[in-house]
Amino acid sequence: MIKYMLCQFLKPSAMSSGPVEEVDFRSKYNLKDDKDLLIREAPHDFIAEYTKNGLRENHVKEFFSDVKSYFKTVCGFLIEKHPIKEVLKHAEVADATPQQSENGSDLAFFLQGFPALLPPGCSVDAVVKQFAMYQCADITSCFGEIEDTHLTLVANIQQKNSEN
Repeated sequence: MIKYMLCQFLKPSAMSSGPVEEVDFRSKYNLKDDKDLLIREAPHDFIAEYTKNGLRENHVKEFFSDVKSYFKTVCGFLIEKHPIKEVLKHAEVADATPQQSENGSDLAFFLQGFPALLPPGCSVDAVVKQFAMYQCADITSCFGEIEDTHLTLVANIQQKNSEN
C-alpha cells in the first residue's frame, strides 16, 4: 500500500533508490510535476481549462500543492503506524519452516496491525490459539504435497501464457 501511494506522487527515480521505507518522499526534488500526479482524469481535465472554469492560476498551484501534501501526510502516517521492517519481522509466522520457533505474539502483532486478515467473527486470541495447535502438529509430510501442487500450478500458468 505504501509503495502504491508513493507511486502516485513521486518520480520513478526516487522509488528506485532503495527500500520503500527509506524513500525520501518529502523532498521536493523527488515529487512528480503537477501534470504527472496520479489523480483522477476529471480534475486534470478541469484544471487544464482552469481559466474557462473560472479558476485563478494561484488556485491551481494551491490545489496541486494540497494534493502533494495529502500524499506526503498519508505516506508518513502509513510508515509511522505500520513500520515495514517491524511488520515483516512479525510476518515470519507465515513461513512454515520455522513452525516451532515462531511466537504467537508475532502473529498477534501482525493480526492487530492488519485486522482484515482475521476471518469474520474470529478474534486474535482464537487465531493465536489455533497457531499454538499448528505449532504442535507434524506438518512435514505436507511439504511434498504443497510443493507438487505449486509446481503443477506454475506449469499450468506457464502453459496457458504460452498459448496466448
